[in-house]
Amino acid sequence: MAASKRFGMYKKEEKKEVREADVNEERTLKRLKEAWTGFDYDRTVRCIVQIEYEKALSLIGNLDYSAHDLERFSIILADFQNESMFSEKAGLFLSALINSGRDMDFKLFTRHLDVRIDQFGGDNTKNITIIGGLGFRVGYGMKRGSIVIEGDVGGGVGTGVKGMEGGIIIVKGNALGAVGMCMKGGKIIVEGNVSDSGEGMEGGEIIIKGNVGEKVGEFMKDGIVIIHGNAESVGYKMEGGEIHVEGEIGKIGNVIHGKIFHRGKLIVDK
Repeated sequence: MAASKRFGMYKKEEKKEVREADVNEERTLKRLKEAWTGFDYDRTVRCIVQIEYEKALSLIGNLDYSAHDLERFSIILADFQNESMFSEKAGLFLSALINSGRDMDFKLFTRHLDVRIDQFGGDNTKNITIIGGLGFRVGYGMKRGSIVIEGDVGGGVGTGVKGMEGGIIIVKGNALGAVGMCMKGGKIIVEGNVSDSGEGMEGGEIIIKGNVGEKVGEFMKDGIVIIHGNAESVGYKMEGGEIHVEGEIGKIGNVIHGKIFHRGKLIVDK
């Protein structure tokens, strides 16, 4: 009797609800894995990204999942990273999942992967945080929203046949070349160093807080490139827009049209 009174103040735990939630989460992960397995990424048309992206969308179908489900799925992707064409397949598949998801804010993990994910963030309209780095062509065709990468990225941020149209991409590490190539709008911020930037740029803004290599603004038509560090060469065959450099400039190319500023002073105006 004494024991009964002692524990009488505690209510019984509602274990059933917790168990059902766990079961539903595991069921969702299982369905996401099945969709991944069914995505037969075709290497023969890998340059035709839209075809494979639409294939991923069709496999996702009417799947019901949350941002938390995708966060967990990004962790178990490590089980598949030895598959052929994993980098590109993962980028397209995750992009399709995010674009089709009911939530607006997503957080994915890539730091644990041995292989970089390419082609991530195509046609993006959501807010995404990546804990780790990414590979090539982040945010190609991005329309709005944000992608924040807490690591390094490969080349072609905001680039592709469908250049970035809007939104913002923030790289908290370094980036390889072709940052913002053919971008039409939006903003790209790289907090580290970049190989080259602004090639064929048609609009938008690129801010690089570190140093940049050669051919900044090559064939650039419009937009603004701001470099807080040094630049080896700028303005090669530049056709429009503005380039601002706060650090040292190694060489200025044969500018056709456009403006170049050095530490706030206009030094080229054609």
